[in-house]
Amino acid sequence: MMCAYSPVYWHYGFRQASHWALTPSAVELNRKFRTLLEQHVYWTRLTVNSIVGDLPDVKETTERLLRNPDDFAAVLALYYGSDIAARFANLFRSHLTIAAELVGALKSGNAQAAADAQMRWYANADAICSFSWQDQSLLVPGGMAAHAA
Repeated sequence: MMCAYSPVYWHYGFRQASHWALTPSAVELNRKFRTLLEQHVYWTRLTVNSIVGDLPDVKETTERLLRNPDDFAAVLALYYGSDIAARFANLFRSHLTIAAELVGALKSGNAQAAADAQMRWYANADAICSFSWQDQSLLVPGGMAAHAA
């Protein structure tokens, strides 16, 4: 778990939360992943808007979005090694590329191409979910599958 959060407030007074104490390196890792996820959301939204709106920046926004897997891999390589990080980046890049195909097919009204892209996108999400981090499951069970649903 990257950070601990308790949505339950039993009292308003001070209470020591020693189990929440994070090391400086854990805080920094959390900050890096939060930044990466914010960038992912931001550039995904811009890319979808550009594709749907036929905006002139579709090429640039798509290229920037496709840089996200490499940014994730750079952080992941510190903990899992460059080979595992590169495999994850390839799966993530495919996920984004297929999603762009899906949006394009839906926009053009091509139901057959959209159904094909959706099937490949879900299969890719399943591959991301079953990705092995040295025999550990990916981050949160069902996390990416929930994202794709």
